[in-house]
Amino acid sequence: MRPCGFVEAFLCLINYIMRKQYYCDYKLWEDYQHGFYNTNIDNEEEFVLKSIKLLSNKEKFNEKCRLVLDRWVHSSKVNLTNEELNQVAWLGQAACCYHSNSPNYITRLAWNRLDIQTQRVANRIARRCIKDYKIKLYENECTQKKIEF
Repeated sequence: MRPCGFVEAFLCLINYIMRKQYYCDYKLWEDYQHGFYNTNIDNEEEFVLKSIKLLSNKEKFNEKCRLVLDRWVHSSKVNLTNEELNQVAWLGQAACCYHSNSPNYITRLAWNRLDIQTQRVANRIARRCIKDYKIKLYENECTQKKIEF
């Protein structure tokens, strides 16, 4: 078991205090609007290659993850307040969807073609982006509820 750092402990505490999952109608989800859940597309291989290229480029992948978290307000909040969801996988799939309108199943196909080191780097980037997003989210909610630290 890895030791828990201050930031992780802080997020755990805030999440426990707030313990509130965000819900909204799926028609508001930006990932839904951009084809994240599509199951039938032409040129699958073209989309797989685009996803591989994005997931393999640290700077570009980081940029797209942060754009998703900034611009897909509803989808991000729905998925990143759901503790039962694989949030890292969702963010990677969402970044690929944002980048090239690749459905989530295409990103899973691309993921399986990446070597383990590339997967680890992509996961690390996604986890860092999620941590930054949650800190900002919880700071905003604490400010609105007038909770001070």
